[in-house]
Amino acid sequence: MESPRGGSHGEGDVSPPPEAVRMLREMALRDRREGDEPDLPDDQLRSNDQLQEDEIHVHCEIPDGISVSAELLQGVDDYQNNRFFDTFSVQHLAPISLTCLMPPSYPSHHSPYFTLSVHWLDSVKISSLCHMLDSIWAQQPGQEVVFEWVQWLQSPTLSHLGFDDGIVIRQPDDSVTDPVDVRLVREILSVDDVVQRLINYNEEQCQESFLHGLHVCMICFSEYKGNSDAPLMLGYSPRCSFLY
Repeated sequence: MESPRGGSHGEGDVSPPPEAVRMLREMALRDRREGDEPDLPDDQLRSNDQLQEDEIHVHCEIPDGISVSAELLQGVDDYQNNRFFDTFSVQHLAPISLTCLMPPSYPSHHSPYFTLSVHWLDSVKISSLCHMLDSIWAQQPGQEVVFEWVQWLQSPTLSHLGFDDGIVIRQPDDSVTDPVDVRLVREILSVDDVVQRLINYNEEQCQESFLHGLHVCMICFSEYKGNSDAPLMLGYSPRCSFLY
């Protein structure tokens, strides 16, 4: 069985969100009712993976960090001249959540059912990611595909979305009528809420990286791990009582 977790692809064992599980099971039930799920012999079923749900947190590669420009509203009136962009940088981008349900006919006859959730993307952009995952499966039908999905979401996603020079988060546009993929799971958030979530996630991950990293004391030149009790992500050298 393929293992999409591991490395920087996944984060431990994560329970799929209830909404994603509900959507996946509805997709599977619909296909059974419509006869899209083939009847397979026992030996073929044994060679396929067992039915399972799996949530994978995929981290986009941003080795040098990335800028985020958010369109915010100034005042209470939603007019174009009341809008402005606030730009900030993050070293850690909140992950893409890919939830999969592998049917008994996967991978020989059927692709995994899946949902995507990305709180810093709008519905149209998430839909484009769903269509790209369909395209990857279409290029290699009958083969395990989840690992390839994860690799694509991790690496070329930002370029595919036109975010090579930074992520842009805009206010919702009610005039846009592009079709929305039914497989996206999107929490309704204001741009301000999305910005705050991105900032909070980045700060949490920076703190985690500091605590698990080694740092050199500039007084005694000894290496120590970060200290969670020290202010401003400083470390503490017990040899010379110096905060580094």
